[in-house]
Amino acid sequence: MNKLSLYFCIFIMLCIPDVVSAQYFELNGIAYNVLSPTEHTVEVTVLSCNLYQGNIDIPSTVVYNGETYSVVALGEEAFYCASLSSITIPSSVVQIKRGCFLGAYGPTTINIPASVTEIEPLAFAARNLTSINVDENNPNYMSMDRILFSKDTVTVVECLMTRSGAVSLPQSIKHIAELAFAYCQYITSVTLPEGLSSIGYWAFVATDNLNNIVIPSTVSHLGPNPFVNCQALNNLSLSEENTHYYMDGMMIYSAGGDSLVSAHKSADSVFLPSNLRFVSGFAGNHVVRYVHVPDGVITIGNEAFNGCTSLASIDMPDHMESIGDGAFYSCAALTGVSMPTSLGTMGEECFSVCENLTSISIPNDLRSIPAKAFDGCSSLSQISFGDAVKSIGFAAFGGCAFTELLFPQNLRTIGMVSFAAYNGIAQMDRVVFTASIDTIGSEAFTQRYILV
Repeated sequence: MNKLSLYFCIFIMLCIPDVVSAQYFELNGIAYNVLSPTEHTVEVTVLSCNLYQGNIDIPSTVVYNGETYSVVALGEEAFYCASLSSITIPSSVVQIKRGCFLGAYGPTTINIPASVTEIEPLAFAARNLTSINVDENNPNYMSMDRILFSKDTVTVVECLMTRSGAVSLPQSIKHIAELAFAYCQYITSVTLPEGLSSIGYWAFVATDNLNNIVIPSTVSHLGPNPFVNCQALNNLSLSEENTHYYMDGMMIYSAGGDSLVSAHKSADSVFLPSNLRFVSGFAGNHVVRYVHVPDGVITIGNEAFNGCTSLASIDMPDHMESIGDGAFYSCAALTGVSMPTSLGTMGEECFSVCENLTSISIPNDLRSIPAKAFDGCSSLSQISFGDAVKSIGFAAFGGCAFTELLFPQNLRTIGMVSFAAYNGIAQMDRVVFTASIDTIGSEAFTQRYILV
């Protein structure tokens, strides 16, 4: 999920989805995906740019082509930015997926039936939602004071975006789930109890007015980038009795010093310690301009520098092995990157929307350029491919500024819309193939329209 701020980022929805399911159908204004043809189960979904509006009453079963299906899930981002007056969730639903109501307007209350056994992160990130009513017979979840908990109040599942002021968590809490306090812009402080053992990935992302956090001594797992875009968080401290992590300024490292977990604030130039092996934690840092990565680092983690709008330069060691998903997503100040010569793995959306990146050299050890790796790099006009590249993924270079391409001899697969121009701005004059390509995906070199 690469959405740093629900209010200030521009969300781009493709009118043609990445994959159109053959099992999709629509009845009475509600769209469904077939999850299991044999078990006759479906999930509520949304296709293309259509958004739901008004009162939505989801049935427990639907009949399509003479077959009866049970509605067992609300799909990922199914009601994304929908303008809903109300929604009724049937007792057949057992799963509410990631970002289901992300950015939705209108509903102030959602009722969760006793049947629901799984709620994924950011499920209820709706803008006006003030209460979640969980059926008292639900064995898995309960809600209290605009916060959704596990039934035993051991885990914070999700805090509603409308929660405000100071939050003091129950003493029974052991875990704060991934994205649990995401976009809670009205919260000013959160008191974490002794006994808390884990804080999940991006747990407090874009909690804009959060100004005070003390990490207890009992926290033994701190997910990467826990305080992304927490610009007001100047009072961050770690219990002196915590033996699992240490702080250097506003940066949090593992106790052994081999992993950087959090660097939401830093100096403009950062020289990381020589014993470091894993780098993460800079996501949403709008101050850092230069980072020196020491020779011992083998991995830059998922979304490590996501949204670092000031990052203009980074030194990476030649023998580094992998760069994670979205590691440099939307680093608008980057104009060039020296890729490690031994790089064997690069994650999806690794350099997406680096709008001022002008050239790139793919190292010789890299065999696959993943989906959306350089998608939206609108200034990227020069590329040299390493000899080992065999596949180029979906939309890997969508919207780039190439006028000419020379592909390597080992290339066998070019994915869908991998070099497509956006909004009809076609710039490609010449494409040279030096080998036999097994597969070229649809619209690999044609225009692609987007809706902003």
